[in-house]
Amino acid sequence: MKLEEFVELYASLVNSPYFKSKNTEDVDQLVLSCRLPLEKQLMELKQLVSTSAATLDQLCFERQQLRVECDQLEQTIRTMESERTQRLTERENAIRQQNGRFSVLRTKCSMYEEITDTRFMTNDGSTVAFISNPDGVIQHRMAVTDHLIDENNTYSARELDEINALWARLKVPDRSIEFMADPSTWFVNSKDTSDLTKTSRRTVLKSLTNVP
Repeated sequence: MKLEEFVELYASLVNSPYFKSKNTEDVDQLVLSCRLPLEKQLMELKQLVSTSAATLDQLCFERQQLRVECDQLEQTIRTMESERTQRLTERENAIRQQNGRFSVLRTKCSMYEEITDTRFMTNDGSTVAFISNPDGVIQHRMAVTDHLIDENNTYSARELDEINALWARLKVPDRSIEFMADPSTWFVNSKDTSDLTKTSRRTVLKSLTNVP
């Protein structure tokens, strides 16, 4: 039934002589009883829609915040990865430098041992040289060097002082110290070593070992 038809029917019932006042009140009460639950449901539905809209706005805001945090985290990860790569590169370079330094130091250690019949023992930041002399075994303590070797592999002033101290204990001539301080003379003949030999490095080293 259409609304217009219902209104006409209701009006005819109200105006009918058979329609008593009590019946009118009953119809009004019936309409009101049906209308109130609908209005209540409509109000609850509006409140639910409003709450859902607020929740949606909050979710959109949180999503935007998460997107910003993800971008910041991604940037932080890229920065950390770049710094890690740089540290690894620096570490590899330092290891290569240390390997080169240790190689030179091992060569020097072998040279000391060959020339002086010396054995080295490193402990507590210093090196003890056990030197075999005709008078017996003597000890000489040296500080461990921690500087980088230059490109020419020459001795530092500190190492030359240590060599001088060792040579003084062994009573080796100053000319021999000059020979040891210049690595380029180890493999060539030199007029400065004429009082020792002019043949080869091996002979010069043996001669240095046998100097009284």
